[in-house]
Amino acid sequence: MRRNIRSLTFGASEKDLQRGTFNNELKDFFKKANDLFSKNKINLYTSRISTEPLSINNEISDSYVNSFSNQVSNISNDLSLRWYCIPFEISSDSNIKNFDFAFNLLKNKSNAFVHFIFNKQAIISSLLLEYSKLNLKVSKISNNGFDNFRLGASFNVKSNTPFFPFSFSSNTSGFSFASDACDIFLNVINKYPNYNFSDLKNKIINEYSKYLILLNFIGHELENNTGFKFFGIDCSLAPFPNSNKSVARIIEVLGNSEFGSPGTLSIVSFITEIIRDTIKLSEIKSIGFNGVMLSVIEDDILSLRASQRNYDIYSLLLYCRLLLLRLLLHEETLS
Repeated sequence: MRRNIRSLTFGASEKDLQRGTFNNELKDFFKKANDLFSKNKINLYTSRISTEPLSINNEISDSYVNSFSNQVSNISNDLSLRWYCIPFEISSDSNIKNFDFAFNLLKNKSNAFVHFIFNKQAIISSLLLEYSKLNLKVSKISNNGFDNFRLGASFNVKSNTPFFPFSFSSNTSGFSFASDACDIFLNVINKYPNYNFSDLKNKIINEYSKYLILLNFIGHELENNTGFKFFGIDCSLAPFPNSNKSVARIIEVLGNSEFGSPGTLSIVSFITEIIRDTIKLSEIKSIGFNGVMLSVIEDDILSLRASQRNYDIYSLLLYCRLLLLRLLLHEETLS
């Protein structure tokens, strides 16, 4: 049976982007990656590239951002990569001009993502208000508002996370995977409709582990064959736009009620626990969020329930707070 992988994200360091042989090395890397996926019967949805953040310590101009994005865009087009991500570091009100640079980039480059990396000082400044204004402007670039999908801001996210837009490269070039697990969850749930939660959890972990161990093997093989570092797998349960890969659907099937109904919080907790236990038992190399992604713009069922007013922003934040708490507890356990 063929499996899917959501994305292969390559993080390109600033040093490597300046090397003349780097483009040919990338071509060799993606060829070997595609060969390995094909050999192991894995369907890859998208390949993409992210860069090191444009530093707050350097003077950034509109012309520099345009030149830099053109370079990365040309690399992406040459390699037939669907997306690329340009991150910005944000620390103080003096960085406010970067919002204008980002808007122009998103408006003029349809395959570009922008990631703002906030530090503690920026979080408590007026920059959050300015970022919200940027969100509103970006939503009007096209009629469907889908361009907001290409803009994100984060705080305390580690480098080489594969999920866009929250990706940025470290100073060492390498790659990571974003898994695709919705089918695994739904297939097990539908196959064993009368199982209690404990038995169902064990069945899902068993199937999910096999899949992650295979991806982990491919990652290490690719590292050995190319010399580029394998950073790990983000094992998050994530939706995919315009498909049946809906996280909300899984939550509804497990809870036997619509998303936002009483019990939704418990089901989100249950799924998060499955993801964490699968990572631990499979002993794979993980990176990124590794949680339940409730992305309204990407999840058809979640969007539908929002239009039906089954939940509001406060409920969604409650579910996310639970995920954040579990993430912190997980980090404490690992350390």
